[in-house]
Amino acid sequence: MNLNFKFECYPNKSQQNQLANIFGQSRFVWNYFLNKEIETHKSTNKFNFFNQNCADLTKLKKELIWLNDSPSTSLQQTLKNLEKAMKACFKKEKGFPKFKSKRQPVKSINILMINSNHLDMDYSTIKLPKLGNLKCNFHRSFPTNFKSCTIKYENSKYFIVFHCSKEAIINNKLDINKSIGIDLNSKTFVLSDTKEISIPKFLKESQNQIIRYSRKMSNACKNSSRFNLYKKKLSKIHLHVKNQRKDFYHKLSLQIVRDYDFICLEDLSVKDFIGHLKKDSYFYEFRKMIEYKCELYGKKSLIIDRYFPSTKKCSNCGNIKPKILLSERIYKCDCCNLEISRDLNAAINIKTAGMAGIAQQQKLVVA
Repeated sequence: MNLNFKFECYPNKSQQNQLANIFGQSRFVWNYFLNKEIETHKSTNKFNFFNQNCADLTKLKKELIWLNDSPSTSLQQTLKNLEKAMKACFKKEKGFPKFKSKRQPVKSINILMINSNHLDMDYSTIKLPKLGNLKCNFHRSFPTNFKSCTIKYENSKYFIVFHCSKEAIINNKLDINKSIGIDLNSKTFVLSDTKEISIPKFLKESQNQIIRYSRKMSNACKNSSRFNLYKKKLSKIHLHVKNQRKDFYHKLSLQIVRDYDFICLEDLSVKDFIGHLKKDSYFYEFRKMIEYKCELYGKKSLIIDRYFPSTKKCSNCGNIKPKILLSERIYKCDCCNLEISRDLNAAINIKTAGMAGIAQQQKLVVA
């Protein structure tokens, strides 16, 4: 399995200028070949493949000598990313790739063919092509079998992300009694063992600051020094909120994976939530955290179909109500007279459905 480790880095003035040039050259290559793909498709109804684009890039670098200032692998990786974006579009997973602007808030480049020999943990530096020794803050240990890294520029800060591979743990001694169902909603996560975990509203807590700086930005002249100052402060607040949210869900997902062997979740659609509830939700990312951490620790995650009636179904007798209002926070069954918290009832149903799927898989394996 693939793991990413992100650290802040501190390039000097010369390296910052070099990185700005590399970001610009990578953006130029992306836009140039995206436009070429569009023109080729118009004339031949086909798209070029990665190998063909690499050959064209070699010719282009002879014409435009300044492209040689970038590591060759980073420009090739740009073409690979473009091909991935095109394939994702054909599979209808994402929309058609867009041209990149110089004013994009987040800039990044991929650098391949690096290894642990270029890493100096004693001096917290890594040697990169065209950049030399880059100072980093390695605040935690990480596997040194990485083959590539990504350098990102975001909110006036530089980060380096190492892409490492690690073998997943295979655990054949999972305890079926250590299973849990989780009902995700906008205010709390309810576990089938009656635990309730409140979700902090980090965005709501910073709302007053966001409104204040947004008003100051609107009153300032566009692209003036005051406008850029408030814009920078606003972006820092949003980054702080993002980091708070990410930290909370990472710690929560790790605790759940350590405590339970089987974890059952719903395949929720964030579109069903409204307004600020949608903005402060992190459900898809939380699910991804649970999935990769289960693989990492040898646990099992189970995703229940989003159309499974976890809320309408009685967790005691299995009766399904035709309709239940959002305002009804207590589930009352008409058949067995069960009265239970709506969210707890849903969590128990999610766990039951997930464990039924596990039992069915075991029967198929035995057969």
